[in-house]
Amino acid sequence: MNCKFLQQCRELATIGFPVHKREKTVGVIGIIGFSPEQKEKMLHHSEKWTPFLQHISSLIEHKLLELDAEREKSCHIQEEVPEASAPPVYFAQLIGAETGLRDVITKAKKVTNSISTVSLEQMLADYERSVLQRYYADSSFAQDKAAIANELKISLSTLYRKLEKYGLE
Repeated sequence: MNCKFLQQCRELATIGFPVHKREKTVGVIGIIGFSPEQKEKMLHHSEKWTPFLQHISSLIEHKLLELDAEREKSCHIQEEVPEASAPPVYFAQLIGAETGLRDVITKAKKVTNSISTVSLEQMLADYERSVLQRYYADSSFAQDKAAIANELKISLSTLYRKLEKYGLE
């Protein structure tokens, strides 16, 4: 009710998940729907989006902790040098080299910079495909179907259907 954009708000649906760092909430990652169709899809598939956002939140938390550890290590090495203001942390630093996430972010940037929309199902499919391809790039992990299913938060039977869909059997 206190939002200054309340009367002009175009959001019809939001699924948000907190980003924590050492048990303190430091941000939120979410998916927003701007059309009735997107709202309906979000409601219908919310059980898929929550684990996805939880996973992304966890990746961000781990990266934040890793960056803190690197900063701390750097401070110990340079004890004699007074620390200037801490450099900003950019989102690209947090996600590292995970190509699936980079693809999702690229599509999200297109949405934020234009009036067009991107299919949420397509974004999830791209993420799933990138996880599967990453596992299959290392043949020792390709045999551990339970680990793959666990990372994607899906059952083994659903995993086998997705492997077939992406030609990774």
